[in-house]
Amino acid sequence: MTVKSSPSTELVAQRIERLFATLTPELQTAARWLLSHQQEAAVLSMRRCAVMAGVSAPTMTRLAKALELTGFADIQRQLSTATLALAKQQLAAVRQALPVDSYAANARLVQANARNQSGRNTNSAWLHTLSQAQVANAVSGSTSLTPVQWQALGKRLLLASHVVCLGLRASFSVAQQLHYAAALLRPNVHLMHANGGSVDVLCGLGSRDAMVVVSQAPYTQQTLDTATQAKRQGLFVVAVTDSTISPFAGVADQVVVFEAQTSSFFPSMLGSLSAVETLVAAMALQAKPKDLEHLAAREHYLRDQRAYVLTGKDSATFLQLSPHVQGILKTP
Repeated sequence: MTVKSSPSTELVAQRIERLFATLTPELQTAARWLLSHQQEAAVLSMRRCAVMAGVSAPTMTRLAKALELTGFADIQRQLSTATLALAKQQLAAVRQALPVDSYAANARLVQANARNQSGRNTNSAWLHTLSQAQVANAVSGSTSLTPVQWQALGKRLLLASHVVCLGLRASFSVAQQLHYAAALLRPNVHLMHANGGSVDVLCGLGSRDAMVVVSQAPYTQQTLDTATQAKRQGLFVVAVTDSTISPFAGVADQVVVFEAQTSSFFPSMLGSLSAVETLVAAMALQAKPKDLEHLAAREHYLRDQRAYVLTGKDSATFLQLSPHVQGILKTP
């Protein structure tokens, strides 16, 4: 059987083409699914991919081994890199025509491009292009650093006396997500708001503290000014931004770069969201028992306050807390 390769799956496809005849029927089923769902395979969990392919999760691991790779993560790394590169190529022509300083002009061009595409192909062409960019952006956020670098960064933030999350305008929702998730692990995580007293949060902070700032073009001046002030005070600054030459890269101790490509009029936020979710996951990997007890205490408190709609399983489950966690709950 000859499997045609494409730019987005060339390396994986070549391995499958060379080794397909040696695969068992079950591995061939997994391989066929992999070739026709490369974008999904790049970002979904191995278990989810297995369910969609109609095979068991261990089958996906065996497929990677049969393709002479160390594991399914190797397949995903290849697909992630290729998916990002392909999306950039496909979006290059579209983005070249979109003036980034004018959302209104971008919106008009998006409409014109959609009409042109529908004449050549189908009315869903614009959606296909957009979804490819979204997948690539999500992949870029989580692969900006190596696993070792992510874990080191997560540990650095856990060791900080205070962590300040900053993102304004479009990036505020991403900074808020970072704050909400990270604060479940540590009580010393703070969110800055766009008001006159926002800089007050930095009062008394210094080299033992950290700031995670989120921003992408067009960059917000107030965000840059605040990040610069934090750097002057000695805070460890992490910049989650869309370019290595972003103005935030110059004030950061650690830069996490994501893609914000889109065929729409407004820059995509998926890359930055993916980056901060990966950062929180890295923090959780490095969390100490006291951090996990804080997480359990917060979860217990939220359940006790009926913050969530409880399902049957949730209502029948009650967290068993240690005396230390109970003490945290009683602390004002």
